[in-house]
Amino acid sequence: MSGRQITKHFNEDELRCQCGCGRMEFSDKAVRFLEALRGRYGRAIRINSGYRCPEHNDSVSSTGPNGPHTVTANQNITVDIQISGEAVAKLLYHAINLGFTGIGVKQKGNHAGRFIHLDMIMPAGRHPRPRVWSY
Repeated sequence: MSGRQITKHFNEDELRCQCGCGRMEFSDKAVRFLEALRGRYGRAIRINSGYRCPEHNDSVSSTGPNGPHTVTANQNITVDIQISGEAVAKLLYHAINLGFTGIGVKQKGNHAGRFIHLDMIMPAGRHPRPRVWSY
C-alpha cells in the first residue's frame, strides 16, 4: 500500500480497509471533516479502523456487511479512534461541535481496547438511530 498523505495529518493507510483488499472509500469532504477534528483537538489521533469493505465488516462486526464502516455515500465518514482517559472528553467536545451524528463510546478494559466511534451517517426512515451510545 502506498500510504500517500491525503491531509496534513492523515494518510491513506490509516483509512483503508484492514483486510488487505486495499479499498479506501472516503469523500474529500469527509476527509476534510476528519482533518478539522484533528486541528481542533490539537493532538495526534490514532485511527483503529476507517473504511471496511462489506466482507471484512461482516467478519469483524455485528452490523454485518452493511454496517456504518461500509457506508460511502455523500460526506459520510466512519472511524474508530483509539483513545482513553481525560482526552476522551476533549475529543468528544470537538466531534459534537463539528456535527458528527454518531458517537459510540467504549472505555472499558485495557487502553488498547478503548475507542470512540465517530460517523456522519444521516438517519433514514422513520426511526432515527441514537446519536450517542456505549459499547
